[in-house]
Amino acid sequence: MVIVQGKKKAERKANSNRRSNFIGVSKNGPNWQSMISIQKRKTYIGTYQTEKEAAIAFDFYSILIHSFEAKTNFSYTKQMIMDMIYKFKANDNVFVSSQYDN
Repeated sequence: MVIVQGKKKAERKANSNRRSNFIGVSKNGPNWQSMISIQKRKTYIGTYQTEKEAAIAFDFYSILIHSFEAKTNFSYTKQMIMDMIYKFKANDNVFVSSQYDN
């Protein structure tokens, strides 16, 4: 059962090669970065090798901040979210999105 449903990013013309197909993700040099708005301020999450890894990292922090109202790029079940949080805590509060980039 899906408890957090992914939302599709609004369609728009790609005016730049820095734009991503995912919410909260943009190109930064050869890598991809994730940013999230917290109290109307953009907060840097991290830099990732792939666009999908950056999107998964955005999703994780969006779920942590906004719970079931989170805007995410992908859909997640309760078990998937619990697994992400468990691994986050087991890894000294560091989220490793490459573990989920299948």
